[in-house]
Amino acid sequence: MKKQSILLIVFLFYSFCLIFYVSRFDYNISVFSEVASHNLHLFAFQPPKNLIVFEDNGYDGQLYYFMAQDYRNNVDGLRYQRIIYPTLAKIFAFNLDQFIPYTLILVNLASILIGTFFFIKLISLRQANLGYAYLWAFNPGYLYGFMRNLAEPLMITLVLIGIYCLYKKKIFWSSLFFAISILTKEVAITIVFPLILFYLIKKQWKNFSAITLSVIPFIIWGVILCFNFGYSGFLMSSSQITIPFIGFIKYILNADLRQGVEPLIYYLSSVPVFIYALIQGYLLLNNKSKNNDNLYGYILFSQILLILALAEKLFQGQIDNLGRYGISLFLFSLLYTVETRKKMHWSLIALLIGMSLFIFITKVIRFRLGYFIT
Repeated sequence: MKKQSILLIVFLFYSFCLIFYVSRFDYNISVFSEVASHNLHLFAFQPPKNLIVFEDNGYDGQLYYFMAQDYRNNVDGLRYQRIIYPTLAKIFAFNLDQFIPYTLILVNLASILIGTFFFIKLISLRQANLGYAYLWAFNPGYLYGFMRNLAEPLMITLVLIGIYCLYKKKIFWSSLFFAISILTKEVAITIVFPLILFYLIKKQWKNFSAITLSVIPFIIWGVILCFNFGYSGFLMSSSQITIPFIGFIKYILNADLRQGVEPLIYYLSSVPVFIYALIQGYLLLNNKSKNNDNLYGYILFSQILLILALAEKLFQGQIDNLGRYGISLFLFSLLYTVETRKKMHWSLIALLIGMSLFIFITKVIRFRLGYFIT
């Protein structure tokens, strides 16, 4: 199977998702940002014309839209911590309001294609089955991030490029891409810290120093935002981490079994991500003899811990939240499988496909009512 064929199929799939979804809204692409009516006050000036506004809560993509539209809009410090995605959209839109809904979606489409390209290059180094590229290209985090104008596709693609640069011994470029990925979304730190630990243990001081330096821009930007907003966005995001299993247990115990079947299924849609982490954790520990020198093993372990330690609130956000937070877990699960030259366990493949299908049905095929246009 040729790499170009895979990329073409990926492009056609996401193009279909885009066109099919937006066709129900008179091809108004601003629907992907999911701006909520009660957040219109966040605009520093009048809202742009021809903007789709939903009458319920909307979603996080609206905050990236607000930042890209005008930095003076009243967005919180946590989101300004994730400055790269809206800034790229703003640059490619030439700072013109009418183009921003298009550039937000195009940045993510380009991220997915570039991320798939570098994933193929990485697994090709081990002559692995290129079929893994489809599991990666259509993973829940990519698909959901694309459909809701979120920062995860760009963040994880920057990580992929950084990992590839590591393998090619281009340490400066690797450090640069990791630095930008953290400024895209701070969860990338959970990938960078295991890297730092790995190179510290191996006493590879050049790599250790370079990867450590990739955190510095984020610290500086965080201090600037802290002075500006009066609080730390990083502390806000890190507060969503708790003791492993506690958040999940609370989430299950608080499930309302009296609600209808469909709401209950959606409420429990976080469970497959948690089960994926448990199975991958078991497989990782079972293969511990090969983990000491495996870079991916260190990162994969950190991503498993991240999912197991998420707070109840994130589990209650269902697959919408867990699919995004699991994107690094899915990536390094696949890369670890390739690196150890094993076949991916059938249960992990089934879970990945099942979660992606669930998002495809609930976020692409179905659509929401209750909106107006400015």
